[in-house]
Amino acid sequence: MIIEEGPRNVGKTFLIDSIQNDRYYQMSFKLSFFNDYMKEYNKGYITDKIKSSKDMDFGYSIGKDLMLTKLFLQDLLSQSLIVDRGYVSTCVYSEILERVPYIQISNHRYNISKLIRDTKIKIIFIYGRNPEKRTKDEMDGLSYEKQLKTYKRYEMLLKQDGIYPIYFENKFDDQSVTDFKNLINSLLEDIYQ
Repeated sequence: MIIEEGPRNVGKTFLIDSIQNDRYYQMSFKLSFFNDYMKEYNKGYITDKIKSSKDMDFGYSIGKDLMLTKLFLQDLLSQSLIVDRGYVSTCVYSEILERVPYIQISNHRYNISKLIRDTKIKIIFIYGRNPEKRTKDEMDGLSYEKQLKTYKRYEMLLKQDGIYPIYFENKFDDQSVTDFKNLINSLLEDIYQ
């Protein structure tokens, strides 16, 4: 399993979509399903003052992280699964958005890292500045610099946990797409050995 991490709008989904090979499967971490579910779940309960439950967001995210990790470790998911955002993003955005106390975030990071430390799960940190400004959702207002700083801190924490991410700079050009495809092919060769 390969997990793509990194700030918003650095081209993670675009790079995954650029891979034209039938041995890849993408599990996209998009919150549109979650947001739609939460609207139905909270009907008649959430007032105008409370738009969502922050700890519910965190709980949903850690449940997804744990489920994917355990399914992969039990060989119930393809070795070539590529995940668009994983447990590091759960930690980063839970911290930035102050969803839960930091100790809960830290425990989640450490526990998932402990599960995957000696496995063939690979983490790619993707960085780069998208030359096109685009509107995606309500989180567009988050500062790129704050996201980048928080991701960089989590990179150091992961290394303390025994997890060594791979770095990829997306320059938003054809060469970046080629380089990303080559990186994925190289990682999959390692995973399948």
